[in-house]
Parts: sequence; structure tokens; C-alpha cells
Amino acid sequence: MLLKGVKLVKRVLIGVLLLFLMNSSLCLAKNRITWLSLLNNKHFSAGEVVSTRVLDLDKLRATGYFSLQVTITGGGVYTIKEKCSLDEQFFRTPEGVPDIATELTSTSGPESDGHLFIPVDLGAMTKYLQFEVVETSGTSGGTVTILLGITVDR
Repeated sequence: MLLKGVKLVKRVLIGVLLLFLMNSSLCLAKNRITWLSLLNNKHFSAGEVVSTRVLDLDKLRATGYFSLQVTITGGGVYTIKEKCSLDEQFFRTPEGVPDIATELTSTSGPESDGHLFIPVDLGAMTKYLQFEVVETSGTSGGTVTILLGITVDR
């Protein structure tokens, strides 16, 4: 009888261990990083304001970590802002939230070559997100490319 009890305990422990290992690997693999093109070599006129496409964070299954990879060539000075909406009707920058980046040029970035990687901390809970790029110097001729890196549920 004692031998049967030991075998049963052994089977239960093996089962619990397998469940633990399966759940641990699922937790580690829960999120993945993906990227989306928001602007692709968009040429800007002096003073132009461009809004990116609207991102539905629910449909994307976004988990809250965002980064922008920005490339600027040519002339112009640029500001990047976040715009949020809960109903996809009115997009606004959250109250008290600073611009994501300002005074960006073709010589910005750690290598002074117009290539930047910018972490984005959303200033408010939102369902819909878009970014706005503003040429602020009154100079035309520059292009902007923006990729959005985002963590999403698998």
C-alpha cells in the first residue's frame, strides 16, 4: 500500500512540475515585439503638419511599450507629438504631457546623422493613438521616416 501511495505522489509531483514548466514558458513568451511603418520618406513643406494613421491599440493587442525609430534627411526642424482618443472622433495631446521630441533635424541623434531611437511613454490611457509631426522652422525640403516598435500580446 505504501508503494502505491509513493507512486501516486510521484505522479502528482511530476504533473505539477510539468504544469509549472509549461506555464513558465508561456509567461516568458507572452509578449512579442513588432513594428509598424508610420511615415515613409514623407517630404515636408514649410510649416506642414502631418498626422500618422490611427492605431487601434486593442486590435493591435498593445501591451504598453512603445519606441519610435526616426530618420530625418534634408532641411527642416521637426516636433513629434502623441495624439490620443477614446472614441476615434477627437484626437488630443493629453493635458500636461510634453511633446515626444522637439527640434529634430538631419543632424539630430547620438551620431548626429538624423537617426534617432526614442522611447515613448504615453501620458494617458487611450484606445486610439496617432502621432503628429510638425515642421517648425518654416524650411521645406526635408523628409521624415518613422517606424513604431511596440510590444503586443501573442
